[in-house]
Amino acid sequence: MMQQRRMKRLAGPALYVNVKYNQKLANENKKAGPTRHERYRNFHEWELFDIKEGEILVCPSDKQRTRDHFARVISSLNGGLREDEDEEKLLEKHTFFGIAQTEHKAEKNPQINQGLVSTVGGLATIINDHDSFISPGDLLFLSEPKGTVPHRGIPKDKKRFCLEPGRQTSLVEDIYESDHRFYERLCSTSFKGENYEYLIEKLANIIDKRRLPVAKALSQSKKGERLDILLHPRLPTVRGLPIIKEKEGRRREKGGERRRYGEEEE
Repeated sequence: MMQQRRMKRLAGPALYVNVKYNQKLANENKKAGPTRHERYRNFHEWELFDIKEGEILVCPSDKQRTRDHFARVISSLNGGLREDEDEEKLLEKHTFFGIAQTEHKAEKNPQINQGLVSTVGGLATIINDHDSFISPGDLLFLSEPKGTVPHRGIPKDKKRFCLEPGRQTSLVEDIYESDHRFYERLCSTSFKGENYEYLIEKLANIIDKRRLPVAKALSQSKKGERLDILLHPRLPTVRGLPIIKEKEGRRREKGGERRRYGEEEE
């Protein structure tokens, strides 16, 4: 069998991490029944769940702690959307992780020794799957699949995320678009009688659902052409706040007051 040529990449500094294939999610999507969305019902072949070099890697948004602390990633969305769900639901169910540096062949029996590596920072090279023309300097956002993937070595029925050029909205704009009444309450000068826990929780949910750029384009590209990008650093999301509160509560139970940085616990 003829070996596929490696994609030409832009040489430059980058940050790589070892990851593992999300075998559990792949099995669930492959066993999906006819209740799946009509565009995502092609999930019968394991080839659709392979990870190819340069593909966008995502992990479930409801992150679960693992014993080995390796992130579980996947690139295929086949079978991952129910019939009653909108395609925008994919952006809520998945979180962008990085760009595949190496490949992984998906099989029924877990194959964990293939050495899967992801680029999470610095320079990376992908294929532009979006319909829009991308120019240098454009901010790139994670977007649902657009049409087919006409690339060599990748099945045409495979569904995967792509990067879409767009404009970064401010937090004020996102709050107003989400709930204009809540925006007016925040702009008021008096919070007398307000439930502060409700306000904080409402604001945290809006921040958590904000659409943030994951990369910036370094070259111009039409659909199907190579695209050089600079991956943006990503901060922990608001989903980590309950864990922080839980740790803070345990610390107060042990030592009473919160200690300053550098002070040792008794």
